[in-house]
Amino acid sequence: MYLARWPVGFVIIFCAISPATGAPLTFSITDLGTLGGAKSQPRSINNSAQIVGLAMTSEGVYDAFIWSNGIMTDLGGNLAAANGINNAGQISGTSKAFHGFFQSGDTIADIPFGQFTYGFGINSSGVVVGYGLFGGIPRSYSWSDGTLTDLGTLATEGSQAASINDKGQIAGGLYLHVPFHTVGAGFLLSDGQLTILSTLGGGDGWANAINNNGQIVGQSSLAGDRTTHACIWYDGGILDLGTAGWKASYGNGINNNGQVVGTLMASAVDPITHAFLYSNGINVDLNDLIPADTGWILNNAYSINDAGQIVGDGINPQGLSHAFLLSPLPEPAFAGILFTCAGALFSTNRRRRERY
Repeated sequence: MYLARWPVGFVIIFCAISPATGAPLTFSITDLGTLGGAKSQPRSINNSAQIVGLAMTSEGVYDAFIWSNGIMTDLGGNLAAANGINNAGQISGTSKAFHGFFQSGDTIADIPFGQFTYGFGINSSGVVVGYGLFGGIPRSYSWSDGTLTDLGTLATEGSQAASINDKGQIAGGLYLHVPFHTVGAGFLLSDGQLTILSTLGGGDGWANAINNNGQIVGQSSLAGDRTTHACIWYDGGILDLGTAGWKASYGNGINNNGQVVGTLMASAVDPITHAFLYSNGINVDLNDLIPADTGWILNNAYSINDAGQIVGDGINPQGLSHAFLLSPLPEPAFAGILFTCAGALFSTNRRRRERY
């Protein structure tokens, strides 16, 4: 927000989130509900606003779900969590037998790989990526039309593939052994070539999602390894997304427009978190972008589609941890400019104060 001197000695306050930033002024919020129990958590949203995740049933267990047109549907008692959905409505996830799975319509394919298998990202061609555990060591895989490809540990202490784009580029995390301990690093696997992603000066990093432009979102520690910031890797570079005034941040999802959603943290040990949106150079607490009277506290944001719709979880007005959908509200004429009389200025030499 910035304050600019007005010729007659008054101040005009321009909203920090304006049409010029590309970020909407406000969102509507929809409670996605549960499968009969107390809690739900979304993982991914596609461009048709279909949402997948996991939710508690009336029996107190978690089942995978898909939410579409206001209805949450249980994907079946054998499926524990749905983690990815593409624009064709195909789903990836993890079953209760700790196998990965791929679902297309009524067809479900089982993906076993190691003692425990997790399915995460899925692209428009229905290629699933994830990882399996072998003696406690994670190995990445890709799966397509019944064929599983072992990507291995990628020459490190272990690898966890998290996301795949429509070009077949894969992003995720690696475990690097360094003297005295093991640290994480983000990776990009493109055309068989492995790139270990840089950091923001610290020794630790992780990649969580990649868009079709090859932009990767995740987080990295800063020099001294005392805090972690959400970041974007792009064309060999890295961009610090900041923390919106909080202690730390984690980047969880990115759309094809380069908008990022994630989590703000009060500290490494403090359980208080807020969801954020990063758009056109500004990182904003999503709790500041919903009407003040909703009664919600938005804790985490996991995924954002190309229309700017966001899914996450938070505490609803009834005090329960539920999945939510945020949808951008249309901006009215002159939206983003809030004319507020701040009182007469007694000095015409007052310096302009700037804040992002």
